[in-house]
Amino acid sequence: MKVELDYIIPEMERPLEGNYQLDQDTLKYLFNNAKIDRKFNHYLKDKSVVIVGPAGYMENSKKGDFIESFDVVVRLNNGWLPTENMYEDVGKRTTVRWHSGAEWPNTGGMWEIDKMLKYGVEYACIQYPKYLDYFHKDIKNFESRNEEFNMPFHNWSDLELYLSFHHYLGTRLSVGMAAVTDILFYDIKKVHVSGFSFYAHKGGHDWMPGIKPEGYFLDDYDKEKHTFINHAQIPQMKLLRALQTLDNRLSFDSETEEILQNYNV
Repeated sequence: MKVELDYIIPEMERPLEGNYQLDQDTLKYLFNNAKIDRKFNHYLKDKSVVIVGPAGYMENSKKGDFIESFDVVVRLNNGWLPTENMYEDVGKRTTVRWHSGAEWPNTGGMWEIDKMLKYGVEYACIQYPKYLDYFHKDIKNFESRNEEFNMPFHNWSDLELYLSFHHYLGTRLSVGMAAVTDILFYDIKKVHVSGFSFYAHKGGHDWMPGIKPEGYFLDDYDKEKHTFINHAQIPQMKLLRALQTLDNRLSFDSETEEILQNYNV
């Protein structure tokens, strides 16, 4: 086992609307100096990846066959187990489950590691690095529970890099954008983003049927400014556009493109 460090970094300030200060030169520098998880890179190397979000526009989209055509299918939080009636729209397989780390019904959902393994999930991921505020405890809790199952596990590997993104965006990355950003550090063939609306429909209420977390609340959503207390949306939209400009391996749905244009991103 590696030596465990005895410190916790407090989370940076996150103003309500964020504070986007990221230019392309800085973004390129961050990617060129990223520290990565070699085991996870071996798993992803030369594979095509799709990241499937919970946006309501996925209903009746008939994107299932397209999603199934990718080598790796990443699903987020409690959306890792699509219902049978949604297979035609979002596919069936889940090879990677990306989790916020907070195991609560109204956030990331319950882990259910044994159920994930039986379903064919090959990797569990948490969006945060170790040693960051209360998220460190979430990572340690998963690792402790996973000792029984030994499921392959990855979390954001570079604490300084994560803090840099938080600094330049002025907000905490959502689980979906953390997955997009993190995966681009690795030697994938390509990655497509599907089902990302940045809560831009219906005043923040925009979920596929059966995906909305139990007890999920939107009391911290500011409709006028289109932001949550924890996750300002506009800076993350700008990050997705910047990543698209930086890396031609990244693509996303036309619906997401329309949303970015509607917000002048």
